[in-house]
Amino acid sequence: MVEFVDIVTSAGAIRGIAAGGVTSFLGVRYGESTGGVNRFAPPVPVKAWDGVREALEFGPAAPQIDTRLTSNGRMPEVLTMLYPRGGSPLEGGPISEDCRE
Repeated sequence: MVEFVDIVTSAGAIRGIAAGGVTSFLGVRYGESTGGVNRFAPPVPVKAWDGVREALEFGPAAPQIDTRLTSNGRMPEVLTMLYPRGGSPLEGGPISEDCRE
């Protein structure tokens, strides 16, 4: 059985999902934008909000370089074992340098 679960944080209420004995809250913002004047500055806490924010999807992933693309010899095989691709929720998802979730 799948159900929605609401909890209240110090900034406001969020809605997650519970299934199979596991409750998940995904993409929960913990800070304000890291771009513009906030670049290379200490984090700015998220501003409080009214209502309930849904926390049902992953936020953007941080930009990463896939080292398998430039490796040679046996290294691609080793890297594939260490970092397999195969069903991760972030594969093919949005990427942003502003990944404060």
